[in-house]
Amino acid sequence: MDLLADGSPLVEPRGGLGATFRSQWSMESLACAGCAESFPAVVEALHPAHPDSRFALLTSRNDEVIRGYFGFGWEDMGPEVDALLDASYSGPNSAAFVVDGTAHVLLSDPLLTGSGGVTLLSFVQGWAQRDQPLRSVRPR
Repeated sequence: MDLLADGSPLVEPRGGLGATFRSQWSMESLACAGCAESFPAVVEALHPAHPDSRFALLTSRNDEVIRGYFGFGWEDMGPEVDALLDASYSGPNSAAFVVDGTAHVLLSDPLLTGSGGVTLLSFVQGWAQRDQPLRSVRPR
């Protein structure tokens, strides 16, 4: 099983929404430490549980849909996205393609160019083909 998430940075929701989502989505039944308390813990638990799988996240640092849905409003959620990337998308079987901005999904623009001139298309092809190590593409 490999996982490519487009526009789904699992940052912790604000304003009590995390508890509501966890209850409505039955996250308390997940069999991983911390998953009932933290959205980022779900991502962190997947990698060691599936060491032969590859995980990738495609996102903008201030995804307008996630920012609203997760209770950030107009607040910058870039620091939370950066923390998620550092904790969950820096291992040998995981990487992220991240751009500045507010776009919700990125796959609709395969020629989108990220840091270092890497296109979204080449990042996704590298993830899918498994012929090269995963490397994150993100603004610094």
